[in-house]
Amino acid sequence: MVNQQAWFNAINLMVICWGQVPGGVLQKIKNEIEKNKNREPLPGQIKAINTIISRDSKGRTLQQMLDDLRKNNNMIRGFHFNLLNESLIKNEVEPSFFGNIM
Repeated sequence: MVNQQAWFNAINLMVICWGQVPGGVLQKIKNEIEKNKNREPLPGQIKAINTIISRDSKGRTLQQMLDDLRKNNNMIRGFHFNLLNESLIKNEVEPSFFGNIM
């Protein structure tokens, strides 16, 4: 089961890394998560966020984006997206743009 906080973190961190407010599909998924806090994200939602991350202008994973932010602010803590990666594997979605499984 995907941890709701890890899922919410991934969306918010992507917004921070890109310096943009969520719009379109990202905002719709974020609203669904906020509305259904006790429900596990649907595989299609995880795949959609993975696809959005894949469109990074520099071709980075979310972990690589965070590493770039840490170059200017070493106070940013580590984040792990193992459960999101496992969901992608389970649903045969490759590759993961959340970052390496740790």
